Amino acid sequence: MKLKVIVAAMMFAFPFMAFAQMAELKGRLINKETNEPVPFANIVLPGTTHGASSDSDGNFSIGYTELMKDLAFKISAVGFTTVDLPIAKAIADSEKGELIVQIAPVIYSVGDVDVYGKSMVYRKLLREAVDNIGRNYIAQPYNYVGKFVEKTATPGGEHFRDAEVVIYNALGYARMNAKDLYVNHGYRFNQASRSFNPISAYDGLTLMDEIINSDVVMAPRSVLDESINDEYTFIDKGITNIDGREIQVIGFSVETPTRANVYPADAKSCVGEIYVDTQNKAVVQYHVKYELVGTNYLGYNLVSNSSTPATLEILVTYKPFESKYILGGVSVTVANKRLEFVTTDVIIDGAEVIEGRQYIER
Repeated sequence: MKLKVIVAAMMFAFPFMAFAQMAELKGRLINKETNEPVPFANIVLPGTTHGASSDSDGNFSIGYTELMKDLAFKISAVGFTTVDLPIAKAIADSEKGELIVQIAPVIYSVGDVDVYGKSMVYRKLLREAVDNIGRNYIAQPYNYVGKFVEKTATPGGEHFRDAEVVIYNALGYARMNAKDLYVNHGYRFNQASRSFNPISAYDGLTLMDEIINSDVVMAPRSVLDESINDEYTFIDKGITNIDGREIQVIGFSVETPTRANVYPADAKSCVGEIYVDTQNKAVVQYHVKYELVGTNYLGYNLVSNSSTPATLEILVTYKPFESKYILGGVSVTVANKRLEFVTTDVIIDGAEVIEGRQYIER
């Protein structure tokens, strides 16, 4: 009861926290069983909108004030047990060294058996997910504000670029063809920094199109397209949960990838999983791997200029925002490059109109 009273008080006082001294708590989330990082987990203060997300390496940073020290952050991720992180203890532990937070996976398999009847059930569930996009996601113009990171492995070490990016969607969430996806999105880079000096036009490319094209709820030529998903094979990958909600994990693959049924050009294989909340029929996570003939320096979705095989891996998560879901994070890894976007804020009322896309960092 005491905690509930404190949280209620925090909810009332939260608008005034902006005037309080904010300190920063940094840590890393790892899988308790494998010690691997837990990407794009949600770290929130219950009863408020104050929160953060871990990046693709499990790292997170979240602000706190003296008023919050008696409370606990809630950490949740698809397929993991939701845990409370007492703020005072976390602060004390972080002062002794790197704060490592372990969370345990919770998934049980029901067998990777491809049964025709079940395949029809999964197609129906995905169709319901599409039908409910307007109810489960933002159905009006909005801005995403987030952190963009580009990391490139080179013989001389890893190069990185990071920036705050503001994305504008003029339509809101809906299934789009490639043209509509392009026309209805604009973005701007703010506060960009890099660890290297650009020596070519390519070094200045922002590559944000790859992030937008990975948002599977909107993007075309994916497992969510009813007109082509009969070319997909589905298998049961089990049931998991997040915050007590049942999540169906559907494995999928494409025997013969083409430019018509998968997004990347020159894909030779496609295998992945899509995670669907069985109650509200919302897609909450998407993970896919493609084997490509090669990659193009201007982006994986164009014609390749190399015969060297490469693996393209995409991870997309969605997180709750008020009564909707929003994009939580996107990670795109191909060849020696990784792109990442983590949403830090969303603006619905009074969204800033951004026309065009900033392809060259200025």
